[in-house]
Amino acid sequence: MNPWLVNILACPICKHHPLRTYFYSWETPDEEIRKVSNRKPNACVNTRTLEALVREFAEGIISLPALDAIEDLSGNKMTSQFAASAKDTAIRLEKAIKNSRKSGKEVLKNSEPDLNMVHSYFHLISVAEGLLLCDGCGRWYPIGSSVIGVPEMLPDDLRRKKSDIAFLRKWRKHLPEKVLSKGKPISLTNSSRKQT
Repeated sequence: MNPWLVNILACPICKHHPLRTYFYSWETPDEEIRKVSNRKPNACVNTRTLEALVREFAEGIISLPALDAIEDLSGNKMTSQFAASAKDTAIRLEKAIKNSRKSGKEVLKNSEPDLNMVHSYFHLISVAEGLLLCDGCGRWYPIGSSVIGVPEMLPDDLRRKKSDIAFLRKWRKHLPEKVLSKGKPISLTNSSRKQT
């Protein structure tokens, strides 16, 4: 899963957005993350891609609350710093783009290095495992439990209990307390009670 996806994910049950997002491990190797995060500003993707990013900011597709709801718990200093820089830059870009009377091309010309950096974080690195948590209804959804990097946002009746419990046990140290004790559709606390 690329970090950009947090901008459009909502709880399939109660439709709450944004979801709290916890990244536990990265699919992208450290060497590639280093290259992407240290790219020179003009070693850019094509202009059309950056124009699309400007439109996403202008149309509100980029969700600053969703970016704020990301916590990188992977222990990878590079991705944590990259995320912090991307969030700060996205805040500046959103203000500049929404308050600008200039055309998209002028904004692009003035902000290309920043857009390039945000694009790199959003699209050029991938999460292997993580968790999505809905503050609206308390449901959680694993990222990468069955297929690396894929958010598994299934309704309760289609969830696989064994797989969910294994995921919770694997990432127990990184889970928010409300997922451990009151998470829906299952938590480690209520799964332990049912087994005794």
